[in-house]
Amino acid sequence: MKTEQDQPAHPTMEQGSDSVGLPCVYTTPGLTKREYFAGLAMQGFISAVTDFGNLAGFSVMAADALIAELNKETT
Repeated sequence: MKTEQDQPAHPTMEQGSDSVGLPCVYTTPGLTKREYFAGLAMQGFISAVTDFGNLAGFSVMAADALIAELNKETT
């Protein structure tokens, strides 16, 4: 199964009611997998660097590398 970077990392479903009181289900996508992976990478990088100039860029590159690795064919 491929890891799509724009899929939600932790989607949630909540029950509620619409404007006239009928029951319905709301979904909240939350962060994309790419955003989530970048945030995790940023946590690791921020503990080890003193120059934060390209911290976000490195974090996104790390997230993209992880997604590419996860999408490699396994044999």
